[in-house]
Amino acid sequence: MSNFKDFFPPGFVEWQSPVTSSMTMEAGKGYPVDTSSGVITMTLPASASLGDTIEINDYKRTFGSNKCTIALNGHKIAGGGFDAEVDTAGSAVTLVYADSTQGWMVQQDDDPPLRSAGPPGNQSFTSTGTATFTVPSGVTSVAVVCIGAGGKAGIGNSGQAGGGGALAYKNNIVVTPGSTGTVTVGSPGNHSGNNGNSGGLSKFNYNGVDYAIANGGGGGLHWDTAFLTLKKALLTATAGDTILIAPGTYEEVCPLTIPDGVAIRGTDQRNTIIQNTNATRTNNIFFMGGDTRLSDVQLQGWKFPNYAIKVLNGTNAARIPIVERVTLYSTGTVSGSDPYGYDSVGSGVKAGGGAYLDAADVSSSSPKLGFSFNECTFIVPNSQGIVATNGMRVEVSNCYFYFNATGITAIEGSTGTYGTGKTRVKLNGTSGTFSTSEILYQLEDSFKSGTYSRSGTTVTVTATAHGMSTADVIYADAITGGATDGFYAITKIDDNSYSFTDSASGSSTGNVTYKKASGYGTVSSNDGTYVYITGKGTGLFSTGLPTPIPLVGVADAQLDTAQQKFGSASLLLDGTGDYVQLPTTEDNGLGTTNFAIECWIRPSSVSGTQHIIDFRSASATDTAPTLGGNLNANNNNISNVNTLTANSFNGSLEGLVYGIDIRNISKTLVDFDLGTIAQTADSVLDFIILTQDFDFGSFASPLDITVDGGQFIS
Repeated sequence: MSNFKDFFPPGFVEWQSPVTSSMTMEAGKGYPVDTSSGVITMTLPASASLGDTIEINDYKRTFGSNKCTIALNGHKIAGGGFDAEVDTAGSAVTLVYADSTQGWMVQQDDDPPLRSAGPPGNQSFTSTGTATFTVPSGVTSVAVVCIGAGGKAGIGNSGQAGGGGALAYKNNIVVTPGSTGTVTVGSPGNHSGNNGNSGGLSKFNYNGVDYAIANGGGGGLHWDTAFLTLKKALLTATAGDTILIAPGTYEEVCPLTIPDGVAIRGTDQRNTIIQNTNATRTNNIFFMGGDTRLSDVQLQGWKFPNYAIKVLNGTNAARIPIVERVTLYSTGTVSGSDPYGYDSVGSGVKAGGGAYLDAADVSSSSPKLGFSFNECTFIVPNSQGIVATNGMRVEVSNCYFYFNATGITAIEGSTGTYGTGKTRVKLNGTSGTFSTSEILYQLEDSFKSGTYSRSGTTVTVTATAHGMSTADVIYADAITGGATDGFYAITKIDDNSYSFTDSASGSSTGNVTYKKASGYGTVSSNDGTYVYITGKGTGLFSTGLPTPIPLVGVADAQLDTAQQKFGSASLLLDGTGDYVQLPTTEDNGLGTTNFAIECWIRPSSVSGTQHIIDFRSASATDTAPTLGGNLNANNNNISNVNTLTANSFNGSLEGLVYGIDIRNISKTLVDFDLGTIAQTADSVLDFIILTQDFDFGSFASPLDITVDGGQFIS
């Protein structure tokens, strides 16, 4: 209680009389600003110290009609270099000075937040056609945002909507004051018959180079241009296409095949009906490949012994097929007393089954092995709703089964992922072979330690909080004392001790390390790629995933949201000393085996020879990759011997994205060289790896183990 000031909260300011005209503010004061008569500029103090505080509020709630501008006066606001504006009625803002890098930080702001006024000279062009842009005095670089024109919808209620125009932008285009560029504003789409045409593109051209090219939206189609049959549409469709089906009943020559990556969607679930022709009633309706989708339709008309849905043979699915909001409605022989054909037997025709999903039809190399049903109704009288066999995984959510003999049936089978045994294990980084009747163990990642005493064949281990239960299997490694190393089933004594029976007898004490076996089983067969376990394995065999290794960023290497191919950001390297690299350790080394590196790049402008990927000078066991905009120019241990040149990269690269896929490259090829590319723009190379977290990919280590090359996160 030394003085009154001690009781004020942090950031306390001394409030002033209402301000009615522009002025320079002082630290430690609060200003009610009255803009009822016009815009007012409040200038920050010329000098500032850490913790200086200034407050501004809207005295008469007139900021919405007459804004309050906060002038920098040689400082920054939240790291920005432009004056700020407060233009919402009733706003209040508290500014606290941090340092010369960030300047005045916004401690408190009402909705909406304080925003940058931006640089002077902003211009917009909205009239279709071309217009001239003159670079204002004092402006040496510009940023451009272009939006393409929208496409025209198809005619009438049966027409498809036109697509919206694309948005494109380009920052930091070097310009000369007083020079001119050409702005193109795309024209909206129009009609061609009953179909809509695409909209025109928008762009900015400066010194003969097109920037920020934004394509127009696609035109909407009319139903009168649709295919006559679903079969024809499926034969035409490619991965990424969606086939829209108008309401109606479609009799199709079945079976129909939905290719990988193609979706079928009805526009009216209750009134979009697909059924077999009379001649193909005893055929399946659909074979579905990987990453396919069937939604919002009814399936009718197929008969026993076939099914409405089956897996396409040889499917290699990166994503599982999905069936959603589909009614599967099959009938047997119908009579007056049996309108659904439920009791059809003997000479009568039985109703077909819903879905028969056989993992034997899925490629052994497929990373996905499953099927998903959501909000589906199975009306298959006296038949089977869903049958899964040979290891197929099925997801069923919010589905209904009426009049089925069985709703969901799982059959063990003898092929597919069930294989020779019931558990299949894929091994990496191993040597030797596994013989029939051997026991295969998967152990925990790291050893734990304890002490032991052996009396006869009984070994008692003391290990605090060992976390194991009776019948768990461990691998024990006796460090001292003479106990026998090996695999043992344990008997839990208490939380801090357990015992097992040694293969040899003795009396000793010592130290022991041990690993728990998370999964184990008896080997049935080994085909060179997979080891098959006889019966079910015990415990859990988990997929070994390498631990990501953080990449080291140098200089201004950073994630940036201006460009992306995947996710929401990409790695930005400006070609002036930026690069990322793996730490040089034996674990990260490529060794002497071949390797693969994959990435996507988007150079904005390139001149001369640019070295992009290289390996730092080090021994053969610890050499690690380096990635940069122009490593050769930055003295990063580039060798000009045995370079790999991508001749296909010749030509203009502005606005284009290229993939680099280096596979099975001899270790003597130490860098990736874009070659000599003539470019009219500046020499700065914006080198972008187009993924949220940049990953060098997997490569072979000296121990021939698949290793994750690491992730870069800014």
